[in-house]
Amino acid sequence: MKSITIARANYSPYFKDSFKNREYEELSTLGFFQQTLESSPEVLITNTDTNLDALFEQGHLKQTRLIIHPNSGHDNISQDLIRKLGIQVILGNSIRQEAVVNYCLSCLFERSQSVPWCATWQNGREWNRSNLSEKSALIIGYGHIGKLLEKKLNQLLTNVYIHDPSENKIDLDKKEKADFIFICASLTDTSRNMIDKMFLNSLKSNVAIINPARGKIINIQDLTNFLESTPEAMAYLDVFPKEPYPFEDFNQLQNIKVSCHVAGVFDNIDEKIIDFERSVIDDYIQMDDNSFEQKYESLKLK
Repeated sequence: MKSITIARANYSPYFKDSFKNREYEELSTLGFFQQTLESSPEVLITNTDTNLDALFEQGHLKQTRLIIHPNSGHDNISQDLIRKLGIQVILGNSIRQEAVVNYCLSCLFERSQSVPWCATWQNGREWNRSNLSEKSALIIGYGHIGKLLEKKLNQLLTNVYIHDPSENKIDLDKKEKADFIFICASLTDTSRNMIDKMFLNSLKSNVAIINPARGKIINIQDLTNFLESTPEAMAYLDVFPKEPYPFEDFNQLQNIKVSCHVAGVFDNIDEKIIDFERSVIDDYIQMDDNSFEQKYESLKLK
């Protein structure tokens, strides 16, 4: 077994207090593990707050061959720098995909099938809801989350359209038919502010927009204006252009529901992150280059 150096660039604020010690205990069995970045490691663990350009300027990436990014969002990673240095980046989309898809489904059911709970018996047997099997959705983004969400929605809805140019699935023209818009894309130059005034004004008046992906994909002022002028529409937002976000900006709106970047959170997420890191590093040590690349092809930053 080859000896490697492993380092973590920084820790996310939502980690439990025990995370650092547990991660150290697990990863120290695989190589020399630095909890603070002191020199250039062969394997670097990052998060969405890591500034790779700064690390490069400080000389911390000279020996780095593999970056493990156990997050879904990767807009802080300069792909030009990664190509220049020839570093492989393995993303952690698979860690949170089930949780994010369940968030999307929770919003869908709350919007269309919210149960009319009662404190006392009500006569009339009324439930103002439509049939989901007659509804359509547009998924923007077709990575791990988009593909899993499509499988779930195909069992519920009439039509599920996909828009993702990188996958040659370009159904953006179907947006005016969609009852639900699910945003599952990464933040890129092409997705930034794509949900703008022109996009919104082409949607159904009672559309529901669900965004657990990246806040800057939506022009938040255009969305606010749309919701003000289209009271039958609804938005479910878990992410925002800047965080923390001043929710009081939405006080005048009755058709928006917000949460605090929790779509990918679940009870044992810390254990899943450490298990993912350990598995990737162990495979990196044990496998030849071709076998490693084949196994992690779908998780590589491209």
